[in-house]
Amino acid sequence: MKKIIITLLCLILPFIIFAQLQLKGIVLEADSQRPIESVSIYLSNTSIGTVSNAKGEFILTNFPYGKYDLVVSCLGYETHVQTVESRDLSFLKIKLKSRIKELADVVVESYDKNGWKKWGDFFVESFIGTSDNARSCKILNKEAVRFNYSKTKNQLKAFATEPLIIQNKAIGYEIKYELQTFTYNYESKMLFFAGYPFFQQMEAKSDQANERFEKKRAESYYGSMMHFMRAVYANKIKENKFEIRKIIEKSGDNFLVDSLLSADDIAYALDSTKVIFEFSNKLDITYKGGTTPIEYWNKPFVESKRGYQVSQIELTSGNYIQIVSNGRYYNPLDLLSYGYWAWSEKIANMLPFDYQPLPKANKKSR
Repeated sequence: MKKIIITLLCLILPFIIFAQLQLKGIVLEADSQRPIESVSIYLSNTSIGTVSNAKGEFILTNFPYGKYDLVVSCLGYETHVQTVESRDLSFLKIKLKSRIKELADVVVESYDKNGWKKWGDFFVESFIGTSDNARSCKILNKEAVRFNYSKTKNQLKAFATEPLIIQNKAIGYEIKYELQTFTYNYESKMLFFAGYPFFQQMEAKSDQANERFEKKRAESYYGSMMHFMRAVYANKIKENKFEIRKIIEKSGDNFLVDSLLSADDIAYALDSTKVIFEFSNKLDITYKGGTTPIEYWNKPFVESKRGYQVSQIELTSGNYIQIVSNGRYYNPLDLLSYGYWAWSEKIANMLPFDYQPLPKANKKSR
């Protein structure tokens, strides 16, 4: 029954996806109620955005199917974030609060003035990544990054005084990234960062350059967590060249169960828009549709394993997450990744959720 429900969803969704939806609203100052001009309004992790006009009004056209974080950002004001869904779009009245001076003073006092010299390279490797694409990435305003190291916790935190502007000349995007959290614990070796990225396509100077962009985007997409989540949602794990296995813990050690899991074993439709991805312990995910980059194998922590892109995931809270058709899952804070994805799922390989591989790139990648 689960399989039938998910298949029906796949048949119904294309008719919804192509509907032309709009999100309208106005941005006002919280205190004076005056309209704010030139406010940046965008759907996080997409290339869909706009700015407010002189009356504070905005229209976000071609709103895609699904649920997104709407980010409203303007210099001098606190960033506003709220969840919006395509099936429930109403006129929004957004009130921005002035950025609190006292908070800014606390931030200034708590950071290390020599932070970039000490931790800049580590931040770039952890945030941007060390893949081939990372060599073509650059943070244009790195001076906005601040660092705080806690000796008692043996933990490094980073924050930014303004949205980071990142040029990715490999896959052809300029990313505006509202960094919310960056934490690395040197004892547990756990890295966590989160924020709200907005993608703008860079103009290709030639057809050949555009083809290179598309090729690099496809290489980043296939085998990624976005690709995997879309495969789970569509009940097409095998067709997308993924293999899923259980990892069982016994006496403190992890053991891999060799038998494969199907989508029916781990996923079922919640309603007409969401799929529940449910599992306990850890899962081992193997992508057999592409080769593993040499940059990954050169890392000292990598163990040779089956010769494919191999990752592990586990839930930190509860025993399920929700997935929507574009590959986004909720709550992202509830999922930890290890192995290949822990290395590859960085800014240099990040794609917007409205990305779709071209048929030609799809064919070449398989």
